[in-house]
Amino acid sequence: MVTLVNNPVMEKRASIRVFLIGNNPSDLSNIYDQITSIRKVKFITDYSFDFKNLISKVARFSPNCLLIDDNMEKSDLKFLFSILNGHPKTKQIPITIIQNSNKDDMPREGASGFILKQAVTSEALFNTIINSLKLSDFKAYFDKSLSKRKKIFFEKWAAF
Repeated sequence: MVTLVNNPVMEKRASIRVFLIGNNPSDLSNIYDQITSIRKVKFITDYSFDFKNLISKVARFSPNCLLIDDNMEKSDLKFLFSILNGHPKTKQIPITIIQNSNKDDMPREGASGFILKQAVTSEALFNTIINSLKLSDFKAYFDKSLSKRKKIFFEKWAAF
């Protein structure tokens, strides 16, 4: 059971915006039902079944997390990851993959969380989303700290 009292991810957010991406409406509706059954926090969701206007939809919605159903072709998944990881408006959004099985040949570049479809419960989905958000917050803090330390280091180095 996750407690929200000392959860730093939830202290910053009143609600979590989740964007669902996949090509199977029945699978995504099952995930949507699991998300809406979570009563610990308010989830705001949107979805996309194609790549046509994906970046503009994601940029307009400004999600905290992306959930991607891996029930698509391997080439489509690679293309999707290249789009999401390459665009400045979407590369900082954590990606969680909803897997059919533990296949090692599926692309996973840039994913911060994984959950098996057979194991999808509202509690497991909540924990996976929270862990992805924690990892995203850590990466943002690390990047900010690294750039600050680099600046200080080079300023001191230039003084010599």
